[in-house]
Amino acid sequence: MNRPVDANVNITWTATDHQGNETDPTCVVEVQLYDEQLPDIECPNSEVKYVDPEDTHAVKPIPVMNATAKGDKHIENNTVTPSTYTLSKDNLYKVINLKQEATDNQGFKAVCSYQYIFKREYYTK
Repeated sequence: MNRPVDANVNITWTATDHQGNETDPTCVVEVQLYDEQLPDIECPNSEVKYVDPEDTHAVKPIPVMNATAKGDKHIENNTVTPSTYTLSKDNLYKVINLKQEATDNQGFKAVCSYQYIFKREYYTK
């Protein structure tokens, strides 16, 4: 059966005996199909970032648009948490756990995780 998801489908049942006699009336059952497929998401690779330890600034990760919806749905939200973190000498060598979440227009979510670790940038003269 080739029908769009979320459309009503009528299924007709007819009983036939061993002599070929059929029921009258037939039984019609209406079935509602739901698309429950999650979006696809792929996070960036975890990575080491080298920074100047004397700088202190807020970092706001940007969600990578690597999420796709299935069927006739579309991605409505694509977010990364934490939404900001402070980069300073106090958090060098700490692992920052990031979670990216994509939500489609029917509310189905897909989640992936990755990490950043910040290390001291060494300058050579």
